[in-house]
Formats: sequence, structure tokens, C-alpha cells
Amino acid sequence: MAESKIHDVAVVGFNYKSPGAVGKAVEDASRKGIGVIAMKTQSPNYGDGQTGIGTAPDHGKALNWVLSKHFVTAAVPGMTTQAQVDLNLKTMASTA
Repeated sequence: MAESKIHDVAVVGFNYKSPGAVGKAVEDASRKGIGVIAMKTQSPNYGDGQTGIGTAPDHGKALNWVLSKHFVTAAVPGMTTQAQVDLNLKTMASTA
């Protein structure tokens, strides 16, 4: 995708359990001027067929890990409870 030069933004499943190759590809795309929107930020097992949103043991840490990556433009954290909404807002406020 980064080589095609037809995309401005990529929405990518990316979290602390993503394979290193995914992180490298995402960083490479960012270096080439493509905006990176991370999804599945707190669902580390989504690639294993688990459909549950937010299965990370520590939502705040999982979101903070993604937000700490300089090549991530934005994140779409999954939320199913008000407590998760509150935690995500608190995490994002602390990284701003």
C-alpha cells in the first residue's frame, strides 16, 4: 500500500501484540507521508479470531502503547462500557 502512492491514509489493526512486521510496515507508510489510524488498539487477540472488543488486561496501558508510537496519526480505541470510555479519555488526556 505504501508503495502504491494512491493512498493518503491507512486504517490498520495495530496494538502491542502486533507482529513486528506490521509495526515496521506502518512506520514505513508514515515515513512516506501516509496517515496511520490504528484500530484494535486494546484487542490484542483480534487476529486469533476473538471477536471481543477490548480484551487487553490493561486498557490504559494498551492505548498508551499505541499513542506513544510517533508514526501513529490517530487511534480508534474500542469501547463497550462507560468505564472503558472514561479510561480511554483519561489515557488520551495524559498523553496530550
